[in-house]
This record gives sequence, C-alpha cells and structure tokens, in this order.
Amino acid sequence: MTLTEYLISQQEWTHGMLDMFTAGVEEDQWLTPPVSGGNHLWWLLGHLGYNPTGILELCTGKTRQEDPWSPLFSNGTKPHPEGAGYPTPAEIRVESATRWAELADFITTCGDEGLQTALPREIPSAPFLKTYQDAISLYLADRHMHMGQILVLRKIAGLPSPFRG
Repeated sequence: MTLTEYLISQQEWTHGMLDMFTAGVEEDQWLTPPVSGGNHLWWLLGHLGYNPTGILELCTGKTRQEDPWSPLFSNGTKPHPEGAGYPTPAEIRVESATRWAELADFITTCGDEGLQTALPREIPSAPFLKTYQDAISLYLADRHMHMGQILVLRKIAGLPSPFRG
C-alpha cells in the first residue's frame, strides 16, 4: 500500500467508525458533554467535518472565504451548550463528505512524492509540522483522538458499545 492509499484508507476507516459510533444516539444526547465545558457530540461531529478544510488551508495557504463553519468548529472554538447556529447532524455529514473529498483530491494529486513537499509556511504553534504528510498525519491523529471522545460520550449516555452486535 502506498502512502497516498494509506492516508485515504485511514480517513475512510474513521468515517465508517464515526457512523458506527454515532448510531443509536438520541437527539437529546447530542448536546451532553462528558464534563462541564467538554466537547459534546454535536460539536465533535462538526469539528471532524471542518478539519479537512483546516488541513487544506495549512497545506495550500489558501483559505475559504467567509466559511460559516470556521467560527463554529475550527481549532480553538468552544462547543455551544445548546448547539445554537449549528447545522443539523445530517447537514454536517453531507458537508463533511464534500470537505473530505476536497482533501482526498489534494492527497491523490500530491501522490507519495508530493506529500513530502514542505508546507508553504512555518506553523509557530506546531514546529514539528514540516510537510504535507505531517499535516495530514496530524489531522488523522486528531480524528482518532476525537473518536475516542465519542466512545466516552456513548458510555456516559449509557449506550452499548458499538463493537458488540
């Protein structure tokens, strides 16, 4: 498996896991944080959907003009306790697929060799990010971490493990 194939397969895997992990969650549980001020499921879903855009901006230096998701779900934003202004979970899923497709196209266009290209600018808060591959790997690690948070939210809500059929 090439690096390009691996990065795309990891995104596809986490997308499938996200569907599995959020199955059976009732509407009233989408806004329940694990602790006061913690990330609730609705924010996590939006954050995971927004992140491909953030990574593309990091890699290309180009930003989406007036992206309505940025103030809601980008890094450093705080979950709104009532989900005010959030798109519905169904809308988030549709938009997430579009944003992921844009990142997948970028990864595929770069190919294995192009993924070793230096980022267009240094990231002061993350000096270890040097290449496109580094940035995309960080994005995937962030996805995996938030998937763990979703499992914790399931447990707190009293939902069964998604791994038990």
